[in-house]
Amino acid sequence: MYDQQRIIELQRLAAERLDELMNVLGIEVNEINENTLAGTCPCHDGADNPTALNIFRSSKRSDCPPGWICHTRHCEKEVGKSLLNFVRVVLSKQRRQNISLNDTIDFLLGFLGYKRLPYIKRLSQEELDRRKENGGILSLNSKTEQKKRFQTTIKLFTQNLVVPSKYFTKRGISPAVLEKYYIGDNRKTYRAEVPVFDNDGKKIIGTTSRSLFDKCPICGYYHTGKCPQTKEERVRWVKWHHLGFNAKHYLYNYWAAQKSIKEKQSAIIVESVGNTLKLVQNGVQNVVGCFGGDFSECQEMLLNLLGCMTIITGFDNDAAGRQFTKKVVDRLHKRYNLKTIKFDEQYNDIGTLTDKQTKEWILPQC
Repeated sequence: MYDQQRIIELQRLAAERLDELMNVLGIEVNEINENTLAGTCPCHDGADNPTALNIFRSSKRSDCPPGWICHTRHCEKEVGKSLLNFVRVVLSKQRRQNISLNDTIDFLLGFLGYKRLPYIKRLSQEELDRRKENGGILSLNSKTEQKKRFQTTIKLFTQNLVVPSKYFTKRGISPAVLEKYYIGDNRKTYRAEVPVFDNDGKKIIGTTSRSLFDKCPICGYYHTGKCPQTKEERVRWVKWHHLGFNAKHYLYNYWAAQKSIKEKQSAIIVESVGNTLKLVQNGVQNVVGCFGGDFSECQEMLLNLLGCMTIITGFDNDAAGRQFTKKVVDRLHKRYNLKTIKFDEQYNDIGTLTDKQTKEWILPQC
């Protein structure tokens, strides 16, 4: 699959020739400063403000490619803030059809004179660090993130765990599924540990863990004994904790779901590991988890790269989950076919359903 650093570098290279790219796309722009071009936004009908569109030659954020803003209707919030998304929506409007992210990447490769994305050079760590010092764009793998990461193998990861996890088996996940995903309970940290693999499924790049205890009605943390007093204690007893990776850059189970998402051109998105495993246990292969109540542009890009055209949301069945669903639908409804999984309100999430309920209520909606 495509790697994110090369995609970001592709956009950076295109942004270096931004005037030329705008000319190829037929968009009239004027330079307002060394980093910004302005023009009329081509993404919405009836646009007439000649400075509403601002498109940038570089980005100062370490996790983002060069981007753009529509000051009239903020189209970037609907179609995506990256240069890649901007080019995609412009091509889609010009060709009067939905252009995939893969086709957009091919367009930019052709514009730059490259035949394939692997020909885009992956930058050295020294170059990435130099750009960071200069305020330029970075890959998603900065030294800061690397220090937080841990290098491990499945054998080393599981040596302190009791696999399968009793925490998850009590919640209806079969031992076979937990063993397949190497999920176990850590008796030293009192957490259920879940390894997170890279997007190719070859390396463990981090862990997400859930406290083995229920929520304390007094302090709201998930602990045993006295309520946490110090910052370190409060960090230890949070409900979920991510270590070694940026949750906004990955999707849980993506490594296993890729083939099915490609074949079906659809993906089911749920919030948590437990919800993901419950669907996997019942035969759903194109399901991924977004690690909580956020679905980032980086996560969306991962689905785009697989040619995903339909997104089915299966977020939690409470007020926060419904608000999350609305937020995602409002942002994505113009780019995807969207469906929302619905089930009895007395159940908080898919993970609380039995296998029978999952098969009868959820699978027909997938």
